[in-house]
Amino acid sequence: MSPAAHHGYPHRVTKPFFTFGTVTLLILMGVGFSFGLTRMLFGLGSVTNLDDHNPWGIWIAFDVACGVALAAGGFTTAALVEIFGRRRYQSLLRPAILTAFLGYLWVAIALCFDLGRYWNIWRPIFNWQGNSVLFEVGMCVTAYLIVLSIEMAPSVLEGLKARIDEGEWGAALLRRVEKPLLTLYAGVRIILPLFILAGVVLSFMHQSSLGALMLITPSKLSALWNTPILPLLFLLSALMVGFPMVILESIYANISFGRDPEMELLTPMARMIPWFLGIYGIVKIGDRWCRDVVATLPAEWVRQIQAGYMCLNCFQRFPHAYPDTCHLCGYEVAARQPDDARAEYAGVDTDQVVESYEQSIERSREALKQKGVWLPDA
Repeated sequence: MSPAAHHGYPHRVTKPFFTFGTVTLLILMGVGFSFGLTRMLFGLGSVTNLDDHNPWGIWIAFDVACGVALAAGGFTTAALVEIFGRRRYQSLLRPAILTAFLGYLWVAIALCFDLGRYWNIWRPIFNWQGNSVLFEVGMCVTAYLIVLSIEMAPSVLEGLKARIDEGEWGAALLRRVEKPLLTLYAGVRIILPLFILAGVVLSFMHQSSLGALMLITPSKLSALWNTPILPLLFLLSALMVGFPMVILESIYANISFGRDPEMELLTPMARMIPWFLGIYGIVKIGDRWCRDVVATLPAEWVRQIQAGYMCLNCFQRFPHAYPDTCHLCGYEVAARQPDDARAEYAGVDTDQVVESYEQSIERSREALKQKGVWLPDA
């Protein structure tokens, strides 16, 4: 690996793009594209195990919740450099913004595959619904993707200018628009600080809103995670994973381009990570202690199992008591669970949980009727 000086300004890398690793990834993308094409032509049911009871599978948690969080290196590094003035990390900012841009771009593309009616993905822009958590998440992600595009603009414009100066392919065509490019570059540099600040604010909003999105499905949440501060935990987890992702992509990018990793920058950045881990751990443990989750969780699950609203085998929750089989693991709930649960959890009174479940449904119906929402008779 050749040594390279790490300057505070960006410079071009001339290593060929199509390497063994790139070709391998393109082959994997081709396999994924075949499944994506099948989904577009024949619907979600042809490539997933989703149904009306479980409309979101594990992939929505992976590509949205995890994917957006793993792209948090962009706004955390931008805040570190541009807001808190740590200019020594300037050379890490553009790679972090590029990673965030690619992450959010692929999240937007993946949503076209996740949504049942993907052709309506544009509607929230014109049909606002302020009471919807998904609307807030969608608008913030859309706005932040636009912000990231503007933050990426200087890199793109500088690359085009370098092509003109060095007479590379397309230089003759680019010379005709060189003056507008320079004017656009100067304008972007002026407004860039405002968009960096807007990007940090938007990221804080939608990272926390992803936690609020989970709270609207309490029947599918474990008591470990069903907490009012879940939006705060999601935001803290994004802050916690931001710098590690910057370090990871920096190391692997330098190895791919045959350069030495920028350890003089990555080492002091890594020293910040334990602080974010500690803050998240303190908040999470404090939340569990205040809600006494450790003491109430086993008893709650036992009552749900004996009442027939939870699978004894895999702990999947059901919308009604004792379905024929568990759609997740195939366990014969109606035929086996009453006897199995009676033998395993003898002596537990289930009247309270059944009553509270029915009361919660009735309270929800009354609240919706008071808001003017029409509901069919139960």
